[in-house]
Amino acid sequence: MMVMDQIRELIKLTCDKNELLKKIESKAPVSGADMQNRKVGRLRAKEQKIEERLMRAYMDYADKLLDEGEYSDIRKKLVAEKESLQEEIIAAEEKAAELNRSVAGFKEFANHMADFLEVKELTQELADELIEKIVIYNDGERIEIVYKCQNIIENALLDAYLKGDEL
Repeated sequence: MMVMDQIRELIKLTCDKNELLKKIESKAPVSGADMQNRKVGRLRAKEQKIEERLMRAYMDYADKLLDEGEYSDIRKKLVAEKESLQEEIIAAEEKAAELNRSVAGFKEFANHMADFLEVKELTQELADELIEKIVIYNDGERIEIVYKCQNIIENALLDAYLKGDEL
């Protein structure tokens, strides 16, 4: 019965976390992925301004307002800024995609687990669905259940979103 108690607790925790996610999504004006996409937009605007500054520096060089050394220094600095921004853009886009996958995967799992919320006994279907292995220690009192779904439930990015942390 100890195994079933732990499984029941896992299912309840999953369903509770799913309810919290639904409440946050219904009250939040934007999702975590939307925040990342907005960040990408801001970064792309900065990137565009750097492009304009590069063009202006070249025009000043062409008009002999800057010598070759000045132009080269300005260009190196701006190119380095642009490359840094491009790395930030890629990271933000990847984080938005990862958050979308995490939320979707968790919702799918939680909705499936809701079907098992009222189950009173451990069935083969439930065991096959959730349990990777059960470790029984020599003291006869401790057991450890390793779940197949651990990575879905303990997703740090999803947890940060639920807590409202900076993504």
